[in-house]
Amino acid sequence: MILLSMALACSGETDLGECPTYIACAEATGTPTATLEATYGEEGLCWEESDEEQTLCRAACSDGMFGLAQLYPDEPACQGGSQEVGPDCGEIIATGDDVGSVPEDFTLVDQDGNDVSLYDYCDQAVLLWWAPLWEGGFSSTAADSEVLQTTYGDQGLQVLGLVFEDGNGDPATQGDVASVADSLGVSYPLLADPDMEGVRFEEDNFVPSLTLFGPGPEVLIRDDRIDNDDIEEALP
Repeated sequence: MILLSMALACSGETDLGECPTYIACAEATGTPTATLEATYGEEGLCWEESDEEQTLCRAACSDGMFGLAQLYPDEPACQGGSQEVGPDCGEIIATGDDVGSVPEDFTLVDQDGNDVSLYDYCDQAVLLWWAPLWEGGFSSTAADSEVLQTTYGDQGLQVLGLVFEDGNGDPATQGDVASVADSLGVSYPLLADPDMEGVRFEEDNFVPSLTLFGPGPEVLIRDDRIDNDDIEEALP
């Protein structure tokens, strides 16, 4: 079973994620904010709940921000306007899937029906995990990865979860990952991988298998265990 070490710093301050920006965006676009303030504001009800519930609140704010940014692309408060979409990493030359190499890109469909590619995050550190729904450690892997995304996302980490089979051993579908993401509160891209793109990164027949990429994207670690120190060293 996967073990992800999560030693969260006790700073004494509540991590509000994108919630303040979401509220500012809503106010700038004429969206009523009283309920948003009461729920996601600095004194909101969200931050009186458990860590798990707070993670869900941060994810809800991120989703809200994305929706408003799509509706109001020219509103600066929504991080729209002239903001570039996607990183500019220049020409990427694939050299292989082993440690020290740059793999070929892949594009899969996430829980929201969006196309997501590895190269979308070529200027970041990426933690990729690959597993079937029937694997006993699936839920803990998804939950542990959500904590890592929340902890290191602002520092340049992007988690990608690849699901290749459903609970019956059939190829996973977009509907499968959408249902799982909703039930487990997963905010990072959870990708249906029916053609098993992720098998390229499997190490020693471990599932879930883990691959840590640095910017490039360069393969740094292929293993069944990756800890906080590994991630911090990979950050841009």
